[in-house]
Amino acid sequence: MLMKNNRAFTILEIVIASIIIAITVIGLSGIFAAGKKYISHARYRMVGGQLGQLFMNPFQNYVSQNELINGADNGWNRPNNPLTQQAVARYCDSVGGHIQQPFCPPLADRIMGGVEYSAKYEVMNHPSTANIRKIITTITWNEPQ
Repeated sequence: MLMKNNRAFTILEIVIASIIIAITVIGLSGIFAAGKKYISHARYRMVGGQLGQLFMNPFQNYVSQNELINGADNGWNRPNNPLTQQAVARYCDSVGGHIQQPFCPPLADRIMGGVEYSAKYEVMNHPSTANIRKIITTITWNEPQ
């Protein structure tokens, strides 16, 4: 007597396995798309932080340790010192009638990955000491959709 070999898959088993695999792949593709969005957002934030650091570097030229230790005026009276001009918002773009400020990075340095970054800064006095300034910098950009 001959025994039949029943080791082959039926067409129904193959269709069911294909449907399960398709549902799994569709679910994973949604996860990958969301992950790409979060990675892009993190990259834009990192570039904004680096631009903020680049933007703040020129201000270091107007600060010296002697001013803080001795209370002497070793740099506040330098011509065009941005740290003596307080309480006015200054912008690093020409959008909305803003005037490009001299301490801003050029436009070529503010476009990265096809996204234009803009900066705004304000210089304020420290509440208790006349020789200490506080600079608030805001970096903005529009992420592509």
